[in-house]
Amino acid sequence: MAEQEVPVDPREIVRQFRRNYVNAHELKKRVPGAHKGVDIKTRREKPIRENDLSQGIRSLLQDYRQRNPGIKVEILKYQRLENGTPSSIIEDETGLPDEDALLSLSHTETLTTSTEVHVITEIVVASIERT
Repeated sequence: MAEQEVPVDPREIVRQFRRNYVNAHELKKRVPGAHKGVDIKTRREKPIRENDLSQGIRSLLQDYRQRNPGIKVEILKYQRLENGTPSSIIEDETGLPDEDALLSLSHTETLTTSTEVHVITEIVVASIERT
């Protein structure tokens, strides 16, 4: 490790993710005006299919599966942000998987010219089960 590198603790990153997570359905109950204009669906209304995810997310998932054979992955939540603002959320009111069962994947694409910037980020949360 280089002298300036800070070691990454994956467990601490998962804990931070869990601490900062906000469920869109719970937020809408408390703050009805939250996520105005955002397409929010449950998994029952719009199932999250792996083939519908971006190539970037699918590649990350494929790499994870290759490094962890025998892992069962269930996609639970999906969010698409455009220029930092949610445009699509698929999740229900259930919380996040336990710390040791949580898998988070994100992929960002950026278009920048002298006249525009467009950033698309997809975030997927899944539950993993070791078989």
